[in-house]
Amino acid sequence: MPRVLMISPLVMAELDYLLHRQACEAVAVDTVTRLVALAGQGIVHFASVDRGLYVEAEEVLRRHKGMRLGLTDAANVVLAHRLHRPAIASFDGHYLSIAPRSEREQPLWVAPGPSES
Repeated sequence: MPRVLMISPLVMAELDYLLHRQACEAVAVDTVTRLVALAGQGIVHFASVDRGLYVEAEEVLRRHKGMRLGLTDAANVVLAHRLHRPAIASFDGHYLSIAPRSEREQPLWVAPGPSES
């Protein structure tokens, strides 16, 4: 099965903010244009965020209090587990410390991971 990059609207908002601050408006707009084009090719999928996801994300935040997780991080964890292929693209090392929420869940796979940055 080909890999598809799933992006939540929370990640899109953070990406847009960072590109506007660290690069420029043109780079931010170009990035959105490219991601939308990749979505049209089936390479990227924009995830939906609903109330249930926020409820589960809140549980992740509470369970991992003190790890300095943000809402976007917790939502990414929930989305990864909903896909039954818990993989996250991130340089954030804290994802490696997040344990599965049940025996049915696999540990998160993080790439490239903090040691490869």
